[in-house]
Amino acid sequence: MKFTVSALIAASSFLSTVSAHGFLSGIGRLSSSERGQVRNYDLIDRQIDSLRNPTEGGLCRGAPRKKPVPLSLTEGGSLTLTQAFSIGAQHIGPCAVEIIDAKDTSKKVTLTSVSGDRGCAVQPLAQFDTNKGSDAKSQCNGKIPAGLVTNDMCLHYWTFETKNVNKITCTDCILRWTWDGTHISKSNPERYENCIDVTITKNGKGGNSDEGPEIEIPDQSKLPVPVPPTVPSVPAPAPNKPSPPAPKPETPAPKPQVPAPKPETPSTGACSNGAYMVCDGTGFLVCHPDQASRAPAFMQCASGTKCRSWGKYIQCA
Repeated sequence: MKFTVSALIAASSFLSTVSAHGFLSGIGRLSSSERGQVRNYDLIDRQIDSLRNPTEGGLCRGAPRKKPVPLSLTEGGSLTLTQAFSIGAQHIGPCAVEIIDAKDTSKKVTLTSVSGDRGCAVQPLAQFDTNKGSDAKSQCNGKIPAGLVTNDMCLHYWTFETKNVNKITCTDCILRWTWDGTHISKSNPERYENCIDVTITKNGKGGNSDEGPEIEIPDQSKLPVPVPPTVPSVPAPAPNKPSPPAPKPETPAPKPQVPAPKPETPSTGACSNGAYMVCDGTGFLVCHPDQASRAPAFMQCASGTKCRSWGKYIQCA
C-alpha cells in the first residue's frame, strides 16, 4: 500500500509538469501590480488552478459573474488583452476572442481568431519564450500576475484588430477567451477559457479610436468661380532636336531557386540537446534536462496520431 500511494503521488507530480496552463487576466496592458478583471481572479492566491487548468464546468468554467467593466469597441480598431501562461507551458494551438450576449448565450460574435499551431501562447504573439529551468522572476521579472504566489507564470500582451463589431447586438455582454493546446493531440486538445463581464459601447467610425478631428469640407457649388487672368501671347519656342533613344534596361539575371526545406520527420531515441520531449516509436519520452539523474518517462500518442518533433517539444498529430 505504501508503494501504491508513493506511485500515485509521483504520477500526479509528473502530470503537473507536462500540462499546459494559462488564463486571460484582463483588458488592456495590465502591470504586475494590477489585478485582472476576469471571473475568479480573487482566487489567484489560493486556488490558482480554477483559473489556469483545462476548462471544466461549462461556459466560463461555471464561474460566477462579476461587476461589468466598460469596453468601447471599434470596427477595424485594436484591442489589447493581458494573458498569463505558466513557464515552460506555452504550447501550440489556436486562440479566439468572442463577445457573447449575457442574456442569450447562444448569440456569439467572434472579434478575432488565430488558427493553426502559432496561436496566442507562442511567439511572436506572446512576448516570452519560457522554460522550466528557472522561476518566473528570473525569466520575466516585473511581468508576473498580481497576487500570484507560485512564481511560475508570466504576463503576455496580445493586441489584435477587432472584427464583426457591427454584428454585436448586446450591451450587457461577456468577453470570452479560448485557447486549445494541441501539443499532445490535435483531435483531442486541452481546452482553456476565461470570461470577463463587460458593458459594450460601439464606436461607429472605422479605424482606431484615436483618430484626429474631422475636417469640414465646404460646398463647392457656393464658392465663387475664379476668372482666369489675361496672359499676353508669347511666340512658340523652336522645336527641340529629338533626343537619342534611351538605352534598353538590362534584364536582371534570374535568381537561383532555393529548394524548399524538407519537412521535419519524427525523431526517435534518447533525450538529448536539452529537449523536454522527444519522439520514441509510437509515443514520446518526457525528458528532464535540468535533472540529469531523473529517468525519462514514456507516453503513448493518441490513437491515429504520430509523434513529430517541435523544437524542444513534440506534437502528436
